[in-house]
This record gives sequence, structure tokens and C-alpha cells, in this order.
Amino acid sequence: MVQRFCTSVAALSLALSACLVLPRAVMAIDLSRFYGHFNKRTAKRPPVEETASFLQSLLASHGPNYLEKLFGTKARDTLKPLGGVNTVAIALSESQTIEDFGAALHLMRSDLEHLRSVFMAVENGDLGMLKSIGIKDSELGDVKFFLEKLVKTGFLD
Repeated sequence: MVQRFCTSVAALSLALSACLVLPRAVMAIDLSRFYGHFNKRTAKRPPVEETASFLQSLLASHGPNYLEKLFGTKARDTLKPLGGVNTVAIALSESQTIEDFGAALHLMRSDLEHLRSVFMAVENGDLGMLKSIGIKDSELGDVKFFLEKLVKTGFLD
């Protein structure tokens, strides 16, 4: 216990001294990773680049407002009101839960509940619900595959 405490104090001292020496860009250290408390849920999620690429391909294939079907009205115009594709991809990859995702993107409660219902439909295999919001048969496989990855990592917990 004492040795662990001393190791933690030494590590924190090292991190703090780095703040005094290193430029701001280098100081962005995720201390939870440094101490080994990396979030297991987000570790299983697709990387940001893969998520951004998937979102971008959906928008390119189906139009700039396609993701409004999933994320609500703020997802219009290629996700610009939500900060753009990369911002949404980062939030999907880093948020522990759907609530965290909604908070990160300042989603309205109604949009968050809509998104939750989409995830629940995927989790329960309710393809009828997905079709009812305008997802075509040819799109179901991709959307279902992507959303299932998030469901399996505890995104709805």
C-alpha cells in the first residue's frame, strides 16, 4: 500500500514537472490511462477514424441530412450543428454511455430518447422500427452492424 502510494506520488510529481517544462500541446496527458484505469468500454469501440469514415460514407451515399434519422434535427447539414463528423465520431468513441454522448453534443432530450430507441431497436432486432424512421433495406446491414458495436460495449448502460 505504501509502495503503491509512493509510486503514485512519484508519477504525479513527474507529470506536474512536465507541465512546467513542456509546451501546452504536449501537456494534454490522460492521467486515467497513465495510472492504468483506461475505460474498458471505449477500448472495444471502433477507433475515431473508422467511425468518422463510416459516418462520412453514410452522408456521401445518402445525403447531408441522412444522420438526422439517428441523431435528430441537430444532425442536419452533414452534422455541422453538432460540430461536424469528427466531433460526433470522437463523442461516439469516447463517451461511456448514451447519456454522456448526449451531454457531449448538447443533444435535446427528445433527440437523445429517439437515439436510445434506435439503439434499442437494434439490440432487440426490431428492423421494422428502423424502417419506420426511413432506413432502407439496403442500408439496414451497415447501420445495424455499426450500432451493434456500440451496444455491445455498454453504450446503453
